Amino acid sequence: MANFALAFLFAMLILRAVCNSKFLGDFYELDDLIQETVWCGKSSVILIRTQANTVYRSEDQGSTFMRITKKMQKAAEKVVDKSKQIGSVTRILKSEAEENIVVFMGSKGVFWVSEDCGKSVKALSKDFDIGQVRMHPSIPRLVLATAVKNCEDELCLFGTHELYLTEDLGNKWKKLASNIKQFDWVMSNEQILLGVPGTRIYALMRTQSADMLVKSDNYFKNFEVLVENCLEYKLRLHKLFALQSFRRDEVRLLVSTSDSRLEKFEQAVFPDIKLKMKNVHILDSSEGVVFLLTTRKPTAPYGRLYVSDAGGTKYRLALKHCLRSSVRGADFAKIQGLEGVYLASVVTNPCTLRCYHCFCLLYTSPSPRDLSTSRMPSSACKKKKKQQI
Repeated sequence: MANFALAFLFAMLILRAVCNSKFLGDFYELDDLIQETVWCGKSSVILIRTQANTVYRSEDQGSTFMRITKKMQKAAEKVVDKSKQIGSVTRILKSEAEENIVVFMGSKGVFWVSEDCGKSVKALSKDFDIGQVRMHPSIPRLVLATAVKNCEDELCLFGTHELYLTEDLGNKWKKLASNIKQFDWVMSNEQILLGVPGTRIYALMRTQSADMLVKSDNYFKNFEVLVENCLEYKLRLHKLFALQSFRRDEVRLLVSTSDSRLEKFEQAVFPDIKLKMKNVHILDSSEGVVFLLTTRKPTAPYGRLYVSDAGGTKYRLALKHCLRSSVRGADFAKIQGLEGVYLASVVTNPCTLRCYHCFCLLYTSPSPRDLSTSRMPSSACKKKKKQQI
């Protein structure tokens, strides 16, 4: 449901590529299904990675595609020893700060940087495999990345990584911290306007006793603990959420207060449940209210959908049996272009899990207090109901 628009776009790109008869020289039909699409520059350039990890580039909004994988392989051969494998592209990352900067992540420690939407590429290779990557939202050449390494030192704890910083798009790297599980830059210019420094880094750091959510404004020359016994955190546009373990089998949700520069927290209040460990999914906070899904078991096929007040700390039940999704946490999506309107799938018969493609529209405008729902059974859902009768 929520992926329909993206799937439709992919289908149109493939159709235009296959139907176009002007594939000459280095121009090709796509060799496999589309895995990833990135619009670059002023929306005329499209970069595509297929399921075969082949990279294509289009300068005419998808009418023709040029395969650039060979060009990238040749660039990599200049920086990689002949005894080592170059690997293939596994992700395409676009800078939010500069519309023409793109980073192509590789599978064997090689990555490629382009400052003109893939027209030219520069290959870089480091002595560590890069794991997660975060590009700065407003400073184009700042990038954070984790290094995937085997722990050789007793202070290197299982499930953690070393955190590195580059200030020149990957030419030089310096180590900032060890034992990092999660990390993020300050998220947006809106947060900077709240008084959050542009160099702010949030991280979930593991110690011998427990994990803790920390912040640093000077690249970890020092840091401050925000939440102790933190299981995980979610950084959204206006809020910072943290799951904190406070009893043997329970957690509580902490939400940053609106006037604290994302540094002080209040405990979220729910009307009818005790949250079980790690079973909270933050879905959306773009409209000033927060939608989240809770489940009693990690493998539960559905959960309870809650919506917050304007402060994000008090919640009420919106839907009882919202369908889970392995990608987003729930089969739930914001309707683009319609303020305060969301679409969710619900399970109408939890005992049999039948009729699960029944949709609900959720309206939050003009205020969260006015939230209402409208059910829209699909044709398949109606058919199953008749069969049950």
